[in-house]
Amino acid sequence: MGKTIVKKVPDEDVYYRWDDQVYLDEVADDIVIIGERHYIMFGNDDAVRIINGDFYDGVLEDPYDYETIDELNKVMGGDWEETEFRGYSQGDWCQVYYNKEKVSKGLLKELEIFIMGKVDEFLVQDDEDNEDDVYSVFVPHDVVWDGKKAICEYLGLTDPSDVIVLEDDGYKKVYNYKEITD
Repeated sequence: MGKTIVKKVPDEDVYYRWDDQVYLDEVADDIVIIGERHYIMFGNDDAVRIINGDFYDGVLEDPYDYETIDELNKVMGGDWEETEFRGYSQGDWCQVYYNKEKVSKGLLKELEIFIMGKVDEFLVQDDEDNEDDVYSVFVPHDVVWDGKKAICEYLGLTDPSDVIVLEDDGYKKVYNYKEITD
């Protein structure tokens, strides 16, 4: 068996949807993501209405005069907190409300990485002699920036000496010409 080849997909060729990478079924009622126009809104309908200031629980004297976190705790249960996901540019952000009793800091970090696109795509070929067995994985930028050993560790490849990690190093555009005869 040959070496494992891990090849970074050039940025312009990456197909990426964060919701294909992170599965929120277990905590769908315990996290709400509300971002600026580029990002989706995710979360329980009641929680979204509470956060948007458009919720009336039948008890409040003024249905629009409540503290968001207090109302989330009361209606949704648990101990809610607010945080923010940030990307690499000024317009990359999302407000996130979550029940800290059910949503771990690890999941929040993973969500921020994938929602904000802080990942690179790699194609992994387990055996350099078998070009038919290739699969795609996403690796967080902070892992990629730490180099080959970190990438191998993240991907569960135990011996970096058995791995070849490749990244794109530019390309050349070459025009082909044909003669005009008419």
